[in-house]
Amino acid sequence: MFQTTDALFDGQNLLPDDPLHLEPNTRVRLTIEVLPASNDSTAMDHEPTGNYLQAAQELIAELDQKYGKADEPPAQQPKSWLQIAREAQLEGPEDWSQNLDKYLYGDSPSSTR
Repeated sequence: MFQTTDALFDGQNLLPDDPLHLEPNTRVRLTIEVLPASNDSTAMDHEPTGNYLQAAQELIAELDQKYGKADEPPAQQPKSWLQIAREAQLEGPEDWSQNLDKYLYGDSPSSTR
């Protein structure tokens, strides 16, 4: 799971700007990127306008609808491979596991492979 947020370093601790959806004592990996100071002339101090803003808002709404909001924990746990395989309702011969070589390679004897 990935979360991205800005944080303030107070000299001893990192204080995230947004809530972190983590259980206490969860180990995490941090990658530090120093951001420009808010009074830095290179800092972005204006809002996007026009079609860019509208397109960004529409994309965010679409992604929120499809995947849920980024600041919300997932509604359910991801499915395991076994759960997905069971739901696929694959059909085939009942002896797949006993005769796997026959179905993969044909009826030829194993010594000629």
